[in-house]
Formats: sequence, structure tokens, C-alpha cells
Amino acid sequence: MTRYLIIRAVGVIPTLIGISILVFGITYLIPGDPALIMAGSEATPEVVANLRQQWGLDQPVYIRYLSWLGNMVRGNLGDSYFSRQTVTQLVGNALPVTLELAILSLLVAMLIAIPTGIVSAVKAGSWFDLGAAALAFIGLSIPSFWLGIMLIYVFAVHLQQLPAGGFTPLSAGLWPNLQSMILPSIALGTFASTQLMRYLRASLLDVLHADYIRTSRAKGLRERSVLLRHAVRNALIPFTTVLGVQMGYLLGGTVIAESVFALPGIGRLVLTAVLNRDYQVATGIIFLIATAFVLINLVVDMIYPILDPRVRLARSGG
Repeated sequence: MTRYLIIRAVGVIPTLIGISILVFGITYLIPGDPALIMAGSEATPEVVANLRQQWGLDQPVYIRYLSWLGNMVRGNLGDSYFSRQTVTQLVGNALPVTLELAILSLLVAMLIAIPTGIVSAVKAGSWFDLGAAALAFIGLSIPSFWLGIMLIYVFAVHLQQLPAGGFTPLSAGLWPNLQSMILPSIALGTFASTQLMRYLRASLLDVLHADYIRTSRAKGLRERSVLLRHAVRNALIPFTTVLGVQMGYLLGGTVIAESVFALPGIGRLVLTAVLNRDYQVATGIIFLIATAFVLINLVVDMIYPILDPRVRLARSGG
């Protein structure tokens, strides 16, 4: 088992290198000259050339990539072309907002998906199951930004119960902080819950027809005990995979939600960086998000043996 985990951890390295090449290459292909944007439209060619030389924008792309990668390995994400702050400082200010949004959205998704998925599997073919399937289809079809706008219209404009946007830090109070995060969390969490619910239902249906479930019932165990102690636990294995993927998505997919609700998080920061051609900020944040996505999947893979000892035995034997 230890050997397998070491191999998986080492295998992450070439993946991250490939991600770094892809992220830097895509950012490099963004049209526009950061030096010209920094200098302004009325700047002379000499001023623009000096800025390009100052920031290393006149060097070949492979030299710039190797320099950027070397700084990343040392933990230096570079400096913003415009704010002149380090990318680390910008990320440090924005990350707590995005993490709070991602965690709350995941909680909303699980509160919707887990009970609905379990009941749909137990009552397969019932009106509840058909209704849940229809709602899941609708949830997958509705873009999160449209749902966010509708939530703003209903709860902020019409009912005037929640703020339409902005962020209140936790230092200002727990309830004001939660008020500013309720609508964006529902918008993101509702979309994520549809996929989680369908995966949990499908996985639980397979488990409920397994031989050991029939054996447990034949022994006289209560149906609730069979469902919660045996069926649900084994159904959580593929569900955990999707949960990890959704967490990575929520970390990287907050761009639209943070823009709609004016939240000063990572998503809004990277969007502003792309629009301003702030390559250092854009590449640094996108690479960090991609790295977090890879590491989350690695952690999920390590959790498998805890949920199912058969996985541990199979990997140890391999």
C-alpha cells in the first residue's frame, strides 16, 4: 500500500510539469502587450521597450517559461504588472473568500444530494425518484450565473432579505458574513448537487442488488442498518471520486459566481488579470488552481482504502 501511494505521489510531478507548460503557453497566446497596457496608449515606443525589458517580456518564450518555472519551484509566484504587489499577497487576500465559498457550496450540494440520492435509490421508480431525476436534469441545464441572477432578483431585489453582492468578512460578524455568502453558495451548490445526487443514486442501486446485501437481510438485520451500515458505505466510493472532482471544480469554477456577486475571491482576481494581460498573476493563480485539483484527486485516491478494505488488499497484492 505504501509503495502504491509513493508511486501515485511521484506520478503527480510529470502531471504538474505538463500543466505548467499548458498554463504558460495558453497565457502567452493571449493577445495584447502588457507593457503597452502599463505604459498607456500615449506612451512612446522607448517607454514601452523599457517596460518590456524591465519585466523580461523581450526574452524568448522558453527563457521566460524556465524563469517562471524556477521561481514557482522556489515558491515565488512573481509580481503583478499593475498593482506591483506580489502574486502571493494577492492570492493570500483573495483565497479565504474563495475557500469559504467553495466549502459552503459543497455543504449545500451535499445537503441536497445525499438525502435525495439515497431516497431516490431506495424508492427507485417512484414519483419521488422521477421528480428528483427531472429536477437534476433541470439543474444541469441551468447555468450557475443565470441561477445567481435569479436569486439576486428574488431575494435581494424583490424580497430585500439578502444582499445582492459584496463580501462581509468574518471579523464583522458571523451572520453578516453568511448573509453575503448564502446566494452564491446556493447558486454553485445547486449545480454541483445534481451530479452528486445522480452518481450516489446509481452507485447505491448497484450496491442494493449485491449478494451481501441480500445475505444481510436474510440474517434478519433491520433495513435501516442494512442501508446505512452496508449499502451506503460501499456506495460512497464512486461518490467520493465525484465529490473530489466537484471540490476541484468549485475552487476553479468560482470565476462567474464571484463576478456576478462581486466577491473579491480568486476567480474574480484571475478574470481581472486576464483582462489586463497581467500574465504573472494569471499564470500563477491558474497553476495553483490546477495543482489543487490534482492534489485533491490524489487525496481522494488515498481515502479509498479507508472506505473499502478490499481496495487496500488489492493494491497491497499488486
